[in-house]
Amino acid sequence: MNGYLIKLFFVFSFFYPVQFLTAQIEWPPITQTSKPWTRWWWQGSAVDEPGLKTTMKWYQEAGLGGLEIAPIYGVQGQEKLFINYLTPAWMDRFSFVLSEAKKLNLGIDM
Repeated sequence: MNGYLIKLFFVFSFFYPVQFLTAQIEWPPITQTSKPWTRWWWQGSAVDEPGLKTTMKWYQEAGLGGLEIAPIYGVQGQEKLFINYLTPAWMDRFSFVLSEAKKLNLGIDM
């Protein structure tokens, strides 16, 4: 039985395409959408431009492709820093994030 398997192996090895054995794997290019993304909680939307810029730079340097913004409830005791969702002040922060994301090649989702 073992002799039969060895002969079978040699027969098939002649028919097996040599170029398949030596082919290199061609990986697709790494893009923003092929990198991992993460959820970015804006607690109480208590965000400011310097903090947003720094945080986005850290995410980009860590190799992320994008961020999903999730405006959620805030931290108790920090109410004075909250920015109401979709107010002009909130939209200013969101516009800032979109412009910074473009510079850093980060995707933004909500």
